[in-house]
Amino acid sequence: MPADISFYVSLAGFVISLILWFYLFRKYRESDKSLDEALPAMGTSRSSRPAASPVPLEPEAISALTAGSGPTLATFKSGQTAAGNINPAAVYLQNLKEQLDAIHKELLEFRAAMSGINQRNDALFNDILRRLAEIKRTTAPTAGSSPPAASQPPPVPSAGAKKDPVWPI
Repeated sequence: MPADISFYVSLAGFVISLILWFYLFRKYRESDKSLDEALPAMGTSRSSRPAASPVPLEPEAISALTAGSGPTLATFKSGQTAAGNINPAAVYLQNLKEQLDAIHKELLEFRAAMSGINQRNDALFNDILRRLAEIKRTTAPTAGSSPPAASQPPPVPSAGAKKDPVWPI
């Protein structure tokens, strides 16, 4: 019974959302048509906007460049216009360059840290190998002593001794 109620509530919510969507879509289309009708009356249309033209240099800057007096092309920074405004693309590229330089610096620091860690690990590994070699030398038998007990064969039981069965019968 509770599953039936949740189904009908979900179905009602879905139907209401569909009705609301179609209503809002119709309102959007109506406002879009009214906007298209209003734009030609103003002399412009949304679909045919003129492309942005480049801003010309100031006449003083042009005459100064051609006459050779005043600022020359070499005095302008890259990305700077004659009027003194900085080109947004140049600013963006400069920011990217600064970020890449910062990442490169961090990468070099990381490499140096990893190199130090690798050297420390190599030193510790060599120290462990040296200590293992010392332990092996101290535990190795000398030439005059008897071999360790583990290398002697186990005693053989006498023929008269009764063996216990592994599994009781």
